[in-house]
Amino acid sequence: MREMDEVEGLGWVVTHGDLVSDNIMVKDDGGVVGLIDWAEAEWLPFGVGMYGLEEILGEDVIIDEETGRSRFEYYPEARELRDLFWEVVGRAVGDEDISKRAKWAQVLGVLLWRGIAFDDGDLGRVVDERDWWDLQRLRTWLFDERGLGMKEMWWERVCRGVWELMSCL
Repeated sequence: MREMDEVEGLGWVVTHGDLVSDNIMVKDDGGVVGLIDWAEAEWLPFGVGMYGLEEILGEDVIIDEETGRSRFEYYPEARELRDLFWEVVGRAVGDEDISKRAKWAQVLGVLLWRGIAFDDGDLGRVVDERDWWDLQRLRTWLFDERGLGMKEMWWERVCRGVWELMSCL
């Protein structure tokens, strides 16, 4: 993905490292009070830490009562909420190119956060079927109709590539 090359050139910012709903303190009226659990904070390109947005756009739903196994499902409004989030970020940043690159940085954050296994502190392997919870989130976040739209982008590139190939024949 050529776009990922542009992520490193974004400004580097302090990133929370574990931005999930359990770490967001909220008042009764819905206003954010603060963030807790900064143990995994680090410097990363702007947008990488926004992987956590996907986590709060849905919830775990029990699919097997006996085992307690669950899967992540987006809320029906997830796409609209994500669009609103990026609209607000875009206004705050004031640069369409930076906003576009930050969205790619978010995809990188999703791949890093859910695609690399965390085995008792060892980050030396890519997730596999043992990590069904992370794999299911990756598939949903990247390819679900309410997700990040990677399926559509992939098909668009395949079609464009086929069209370019056909035009050369």
